[in-house]
Amino acid sequence: MRIQDVAERVGITYRAVQRILDELEEAGYITRGRKKEDARSNQYRVNMNLPLRHPVERHRSVSALLDLGLPARPKSR
Repeated sequence: MRIQDVAERVGITYRAVQRILDELEEAGYITRGRKKEDARSNQYRVNMNLPLRHPVERHRSVSALLDLGLPARPKSR
């Protein structure tokens, strides 16, 4: 999904999505790299083991949050 698509779907600006991605990358929640098949496109990886950032929710991991809205995924080995 393109950044512009995320912005439109969420109802915020392209620049706001870029800023959020930059903050998440700086905090270690995501890593950004180039796609092998298309060097013009970024690929993002989510660090599923980190705790959520809000102090009230720090006892929960990113994976627990994503499990609420994503289809089941295979367990990593």
